[in-house]
Amino acid sequence: MDSITEGSQSPVISAPDQNLEQQLLSLAERSGVDGHQLVSQLRSYFRSDVEQYALQWMGKKAAKQCALSSTRAKLEADHQASINWLTTQNVFVEGDNLEALKLLKKSYHQAVKMIYIDPPYNTGQEFTYQDKFSENLRDYLAHTNQVLTQGEWLTNEIEASGRYHSNWLSMIYPRLEVAKHLLRLDGVILVHIDENESHHLRLVMNEIYGEENFLGEICWDKGNPKGDAIAIAYQHESILVYARDISIFKQQCRLVKPKDNAEKMLNKARQLCGKIGKQIIPPDLKQANSKYALDLNLEDYRQTYELGHACRFQAMGACTKLPVWRRSGIQQT
Repeated sequence: MDSITEGSQSPVISAPDQNLEQQLLSLAERSGVDGHQLVSQLRSYFRSDVEQYALQWMGKKAAKQCALSSTRAKLEADHQASINWLTTQNVFVEGDNLEALKLLKKSYHQAVKMIYIDPPYNTGQEFTYQDKFSENLRDYLAHTNQVLTQGEWLTNEIEASGRYHSNWLSMIYPRLEVAKHLLRLDGVILVHIDENESHHLRLVMNEIYGEENFLGEICWDKGNPKGDAIAIAYQHESILVYARDISIFKQQCRLVKPKDNAEKMLNKARQLCGKIGKQIIPPDLKQANSKYALDLNLEDYRQTYELGHACRFQAMGACTKLPVWRRSGIQQT
């Protein structure tokens, strides 16, 4: 048995060296697997005693393994239900979404510009999904060391709600992980969620896509608030938006929000600018001349539409240059 002298460190298994790490990253990339996630998991096995900031739940390790595992499913073409099979640029896949994502991962690796996910919400009731992570109350209490296998209670304060969050997190984690491989480096992913899991989803997205790639949270007003007499009614849901790589996204993309009535304003500006250089008798002057019998020679009041200074407002002593009517022959000062 090796002796340990005072001041020495306990022997530990070293994490993969840099050369091996690069080989793993290269191999994983060719296989359509997230190499950084794989290396991170290997490190967790070798350094299980190191505490790190992370969201933990019962079944997380199984969810990670599920994301890395291959699928035995296969896609079958449905020519009868298809339109323009040979020329279409669209694909509609029907089936379990996790299996479908895994099947598409190789052919569409880093090929998708945007992914929009509207996952099943966690209503707090029994949550079941076609995965291996559904857990009944007895199993959850046993796994969390709250009861013995014989059913004997080990604590007076039983916590059971965590199994609902655990099941939902175990469902969503592998799907978000696999979806990441489909995104282009300048791509984005949007996930629609309600208040029950929005806080957990944010932490999961930070872990998979990186907190630095968070673009923002969109509040969607659903128009029908829900709640009861003792809580605040929720009238909105959230859409979390993440970039695959925010540095590349900023270089190649931009977020634009059209202003209200912007197109109407632009059309009006085009209409006005189209009159520049044209001469016209002001319509209100023609109307007044006729109504009050002024007997004016309207040709003397013909005006030219030109670009001039109209001080509609002033800021720091500067005038805004706008198209205005001017009497023909009058010099602009």
